[in-house]
Amino acid sequence: MIRQNEKILHTTQKILDFFTAVFAMGLASWMETLLLSDEPFTLFRYSRPVTAGAYVLIGLLHVAVCRMTGIYRSYRGRPFGELASGVLKANLISWGILAAFFYWMAILTQVRAAVTLFFFVNSALQLFLRRILYRLLRWLRRRGYNRKYLLFLGWNSCAPRLAEKMQAAPESGYEILGYLDWQNHPETPLSYLGKPSELETYLKGALVDQAFLLCREESPPEKEWELLAKFGIPCAIVPNLFANLPSRAFLSDFAGLPVLRLRQFPLDDPVKRLYKRAFDIGVSLLCLLAFSPILLAAAIGVRVSSPGPVIFRQVRVGANRRTFVMYKFRSMRVETESVVKMAAAAGDSRCTRVGAFLRKYSIDELPQLVNVLKGDMSLVGPRPEIPAFVEQFMESIPSYMWKHAVRPGMTGWAQIHGLRGGGTSISKRIQYDMAYLENWSFWLDIKILFRTAFRLRADLPPTAGKGERE
Repeated sequence: MIRQNEKILHTTQKILDFFTAVFAMGLASWMETLLLSDEPFTLFRYSRPVTAGAYVLIGLLHVAVCRMTGIYRSYRGRPFGELASGVLKANLISWGILAAFFYWMAILTQVRAAVTLFFFVNSALQLFLRRILYRLLRWLRRRGYNRKYLLFLGWNSCAPRLAEKMQAAPESGYEILGYLDWQNHPETPLSYLGKPSELETYLKGALVDQAFLLCREESPPEKEWELLAKFGIPCAIVPNLFANLPSRAFLSDFAGLPVLRLRQFPLDDPVKRLYKRAFDIGVSLLCLLAFSPILLAAAIGVRVSSPGPVIFRQVRVGANRRTFVMYKFRSMRVETESVVKMAAAAGDSRCTRVGAFLRKYSIDELPQLVNVLKGDMSLVGPRPEIPAFVEQFMESIPSYMWKHAVRPGMTGWAQIHGLRGGGTSISKRIQYDMAYLENWSFWLDIKILFRTAFRLRADLPPTAGKGERE
């Protein structure tokens, strides 16, 4: 039933994409005529059959490109940013093919505005329709429709975490039927369905869409694998090895042998790093210009509020574990080293009146735009720590050092979820940082920046080394 529903959904998307592309091309041509020409509206200034055929071919071309780029896949468990990225990629390819074709036909100058407008109009329409469909499917799944029934086979240290993630996201539509194992685990709320030797009997009487083989070293799953293949049930292996590793692994080739790569992030791609960096440079320059009156006023306020430097400089650990000097507006009185190492608390007497105001609205962080421009930091990424804390956390948190695979950010996925400064769990912050690294997309950065903009005041008391919070 699930596969039938997905087939219907994908067919519906293809039909919608076809008509959306046809409508977008027509609308783009009308906009071109309205804005740039005094001639009557037409597409290519040819006969009606040729024009109609061109519309149909453009629609079919775009559907073929969408299929080629893999956007007709299940929405289940996928962030909308990933779907949006696929839509924009498909539209960019379609735009390139159309531009190349019209250039070859020597009519590009006649339709170049329409072709460019087609990219923007069709992208907007497709994103709008997919957003509606995405929200509709999540709404239906929360209410018990379009469910996908899962079976746990075996039990290991990853099982509770896997079950918790699935049950915490009802909009994904996963329902865990229970688990089969050689022993019952009463500490879990999942239903105990019997021993693995009873698997065949269970599969004959139950509807299972997917199975998870939770392997242990002492019980290899060869027989269970064969039984699942016999019933045509797709399965995924979850060994104990992955308990403290990223949620995504990648199969690759080494000297002709298949190997599993346990750490691969989207920003490992140099092209993605390049346009993230280009975005950082452009936005940081614009922000420095736009906020220059605020920066000047803050600098004057810090200078007159208490003696000492305007800018507080502190060594932090950045990308590839390289240290850099991070800038902030000084918000405390200059004191002795022994006192300044104490963390700042709410209402700390060391904070000046101006400093408290700057902290309240995060204006003290604005000089970090210079760090972004220099390449020490990014607008979005895991927050940097001082070297002493890095040495401490890398010993107690297994995946802590992976946050240094990218430039640290002025804000991040953990920070917009309230995990910032003292009183928050470092391991929880690392979980959010890892989720950001594994699921990075340009649209995720945009989302984080917008959510940060509407959350100027930190939810938690500030803290950090040398008396300054993050």
